[in-house]
Amino acid sequence: MNNLFVLMGLPGAGKSTFAKILLNIKSDINYLSSDELRKQFWEYKDNHKKIFNIMHEKTLEYLQNGRDVIYDSTNLERKYRIELYQKAKENSTPTKVVIVFIHNGLEKAIEQSKQRKNRTDVNEQLIRDMYRTVQVPIAGIDCDIIMIPTIQKKTETFELQNSTFYGINENDKFCNFINQVDSKLLQIHLEEDKSRWAIK
Repeated sequence: MNNLFVLMGLPGAGKSTFAKILLNIKSDINYLSSDELRKQFWEYKDNHKKIFNIMHEKTLEYLQNGRDVIYDSTNLERKYRIELYQKAKENSTPTKVVIVFIHNGLEKAIEQSKQRKNRTDVNEQLIRDMYRTVQVPIAGIDCDIIMIPTIQKKTETFELQNSTFYGINENDKFCNFINQVDSKLLQIHLEEDKSRWAIK
């Protein structure tokens, strides 16, 4: 079975850092980044639909060839994750879709983003605006399993310390985790989520 790792998080959260760690652990994995595709297909850099169509096509191609894939974008809105999830499950090659949710709070993302000298296109207000669009993942709706990695900096490198996983029958546990990390996050789309998820 193939694995599709869908990275999810605000700019500056640490998605690309996680991708580099995973690529070091598993060198035979294909890495797709919306930022890199915008550089490669410069003529479509402002055409989000075109960029993500290309990203979806490449993802499905790699999966059909029996390859694991890292899908690196913010992936904040559930409807787009559901679309990708459904395409992956309809693919001829059995695929496990893992959402790697990297979130340590809004202020932490802003702080880390300010340290990135190569991303002048991302500012504090943009991250705050994007935060209001975050819809937390729900196993069984937009993925098969949710992964929460713990990344620690060691001198000049980053290491994956451990990971916590939440499956289809553990959405309530994941909800409790989110409440501990960022209780405001669940309130953004609470009314929509209550019908899908066991939120008390």
